[in-house]
Amino acid sequence: MSFEVDRSYYGFKLKKQEKLKELNSLALFFEHEKTGAELLVMENDDDNKVFSATFRTPPFNDTGVAHILEHSVLCGSQKFPVKEPFVELMKGSLQTFLNAMTFPDKTMYPVASRNRKDFFNLMTVYLDAVFYPKITEEIFKQEGWHYELDAPEGDITYKGVVYNEMKGVFSNPESVLDRHLAHSLFPKTPYGYESGGDPMSIPQLTYDGFREFHRKYYHPTNSRLFIYGDGDTDEYLKYLNEEYLSRFDRLEVDSHIGLQRRFSKPKWKDVPYAVSKNESVEKKTYVVVGMKLGKATDYEHCLAMEILSHILLGTSAAPLRKALLQSNLGSEVIGGGFDDNRAETLFAVGMKGADREDAQKILDLVFDTLNDLAENGIDEDQVKASVNTIDFKLREANFGGFPKGIVYNIQALGSWLYDADPMGHLKYEKLMKKIKKKMNEGYFEALIKKHLLDNNHRSVLVLYPKPGLGEKQDAKVRKALREMKSGLSDKDIENLIEETRALQEMQMAPDAPEALATLPRLHLNDVEKKVPKFPCEVKRKDNPTVLLHDLFTNNIAYTQICFDTNAVPQDQIQYLGLLGRMILGMGTKKRDYVEMSQQIGIHTGGISPSHYSSVTFDDRSHLLSHLNFSGTVLMEKLDALFDLYAELFTERDFSNTGRLVEIIRSAKANMETSIVPHGNQYVLSRLQAYHSRLGQYDEWTDGLTYFRFLEDLYERVEKDPEAVAKEFHQVADKVLNRGNILVNITSPAKDFSKIDKRVKHLAEILPEATYPRVDYRFEPPAPNEGFMTTSTVQYVGKGANLYQLGYQYSGKFEVVKALLRTAFLWDRIRVQGGAYGSMINFDLYTGDLGLVSYRDPNLSETLDVYDEIGDFLANLDLPGEELEKIIIGCIGKMDPPLTPDRKGSISRAEYLTGMTQEFKERRLDEVMSTTLDDVRGYADLFHAVKEKGSVCVLGNSARIKKDASRFDHLVDVFK
Repeated sequence: MSFEVDRSYYGFKLKKQEKLKELNSLALFFEHEKTGAELLVMENDDDNKVFSATFRTPPFNDTGVAHILEHSVLCGSQKFPVKEPFVELMKGSLQTFLNAMTFPDKTMYPVASRNRKDFFNLMTVYLDAVFYPKITEEIFKQEGWHYELDAPEGDITYKGVVYNEMKGVFSNPESVLDRHLAHSLFPKTPYGYESGGDPMSIPQLTYDGFREFHRKYYHPTNSRLFIYGDGDTDEYLKYLNEEYLSRFDRLEVDSHIGLQRRFSKPKWKDVPYAVSKNESVEKKTYVVVGMKLGKATDYEHCLAMEILSHILLGTSAAPLRKALLQSNLGSEVIGGGFDDNRAETLFAVGMKGADREDAQKILDLVFDTLNDLAENGIDEDQVKASVNTIDFKLREANFGGFPKGIVYNIQALGSWLYDADPMGHLKYEKLMKKIKKKMNEGYFEALIKKHLLDNNHRSVLVLYPKPGLGEKQDAKVRKALREMKSGLSDKDIENLIEETRALQEMQMAPDAPEALATLPRLHLNDVEKKVPKFPCEVKRKDNPTVLLHDLFTNNIAYTQICFDTNAVPQDQIQYLGLLGRMILGMGTKKRDYVEMSQQIGIHTGGISPSHYSSVTFDDRSHLLSHLNFSGTVLMEKLDALFDLYAELFTERDFSNTGRLVEIIRSAKANMETSIVPHGNQYVLSRLQAYHSRLGQYDEWTDGLTYFRFLEDLYERVEKDPEAVAKEFHQVADKVLNRGNILVNITSPAKDFSKIDKRVKHLAEILPEATYPRVDYRFEPPAPNEGFMTTSTVQYVGKGANLYQLGYQYSGKFEVVKALLRTAFLWDRIRVQGGAYGSMINFDLYTGDLGLVSYRDPNLSETLDVYDEIGDFLANLDLPGEELEKIIIGCIGKMDPPLTPDRKGSISRAEYLTGMTQEFKERRLDEVMSTTLDDVRGYADLFHAVKEKGSVCVLGNSARIKKDASRFDHLVDVFK
């Protein structure tokens, strides 16, 4: 159907219509005449359809009401009175994205699906959730916070999903720093408050305040609705008006976000963060300076500052990053550069791993460097490289597994949320041409002067370590709760115990069948039952092996140069984690690392290293390990990419010892700060290391064992960099030679002859040296470990190797995993336990099973839940329609939307491991034929996991020591 501006369609008036050629979309902007709700539709041929409802939700305190409401509205609604429609959708939908997100000033509810019926089901549930939620007091307590008391003699505690989520967030120093900086820069606006909720303030939120926030902001008048993809706009308009919007009248909603008045002089704030009592405080201070810039609605400002941020900080050659790292004042650059996630933008930069007394030196270096660039100019190649990088990224529009529509929705909100043109941030071609025309005429130098130098609206944050602070904060909370309890009468205590029990009973109670029946659902005959098959042609078997994936790539060649690393001796395999970064980041005999970085930026879409490891499908003892270099390039620049490959591989040079130290120091610092926020990943890695050869290899090259290696490597490189450089040379010699190479190409077949010519030349110039394959023998770590940190939450894991327990894989196990993830573990770990999440991970290649919780207030209680899985399965009574729902969810995950480069990478991995199409089709058949008896049949397997599984926990040291009987070994993570 064609639409005309200023005409009405099903209660909507079309306000604007524009062809967005950059995004191959027609954008239609409507206003609902009765309510004022705004709707942006992007019509195109993308079958991964997206819907979202966004509300402007400016916070006015630190209680996290917007965040708690985001969780709560998805816990049942008027039309769908089940406890958690969100979970039911996770179980039985073909969704490709399903979530909700709280930002500093908005709350967004996006869904995506490729199936039309499923897409409408998702829209219906989400619209009913946001406009007609149940949000009972029990839901508020469960998702937000509540007092919990199980017995008169017990201690009162705080529980709640968001409460524990934010305790986890506030356990990460960088997260604390970012939040304090934003609050400091915008103190007189909603950005002066914590939209996610400060754990110290969350218990101040009342149920009445919670309900009032929904009444005030969750109304169509305050909504911005978005639809993207290959659907029927006429059908969407009719549906939205008749099913929801026509029921509402226009309402005056004051959600305006005012601008921050400019500071007359800069601010400085020192903030402590918690480290353990015995932990060293040396080189553990964070220093950052932030500046308020311009309005987010000005897209030229945003695009230009994004490019400037890349110029200054985006690569190893970036002058501000380079100056900071070479100063030795800290271990890594932080701050993130340009940020446009608010009504006014900001720029932040600093260092971590510093000493507190060096804060001023870091700031002086930042501004001295910026002054020099503004006065003397930025290197033209640096500018050209960054402009090309951002331009390439915009044109490629490759967001990995993330639906494009959601990315475009967030981009549109950059102007739309602040009452400007919703299409303003979606059109970049004219602006990019304008910037390219002016880029060598002092354009970026002028931006530095205006926004970063002549700008008093500046805040400095110094986050310094304070031993024992976490214990003091916990003690303060416990004391306040004890004092509160002492003021309660016996009757009050009895009532609190009863409230605790009633909430737990509500959480345990299953939904009534008639309530579940209200949810829209798919049936198996609605689902396309197919396993995707990716094109993969072996163009050459060896010298080198070449794989081609014939796919449309919009004139882009995706290349992976993969080197087998199994000739690296066991005592040197830990160097593989850094070898790719060394090769790309150290320069060559022809150019230093700055010029090399610039050439990559000017001519390509980027080259990135990675280390791949697996085992073969038929032999889980046969390790596969490759060092990969993934390069992306326009076909007309193919020669430049392969010239760079050739130089990097044959002219590598590790002689710049200063740069060598920088890279190792940075790698150690980044891993150190990732351990607490990503504790679940490190726990899972450790669990796998207890039981499988691949798990042990990965723990050595990417787990906590690798972190210890980095600590030792940093000490060694500071003392003797030449010796460390020699080790990297030895490893590179064994890896970068002709016999090890496999080339993976994703592009149309018509381009292959040109690519193949360059591949042959690259192989010919590599050394012919051959080395014997190493038979690695690992000593597994001793199991049942507690890794102690200052985190206020835990990551609680238990695992086993199912093949060692006698299990043979079947696709039916996918159904069991989905059932546990979306039912038993969700209910027991998240809903009742208050953890933010839980996962069940199984590697069908190795047989490793891992159960891990995320931001969990509990420890032993969670391990007890894992041990109940066997009994849960043995006694399971599941209606046929509920089992069908879970099967459908499993089928949906077997055919996700993938970009061409992801298809090529997956196909390469399947080629290497021996994964066959026949196996994948048999797995699908097994999933579809799963019965209740099949599911119950896994009870004995989980009884065996209970008895023979190993435990690993990373979390709060006091809590781990309290449950010390669960462990054989306690380890302090940080020195």
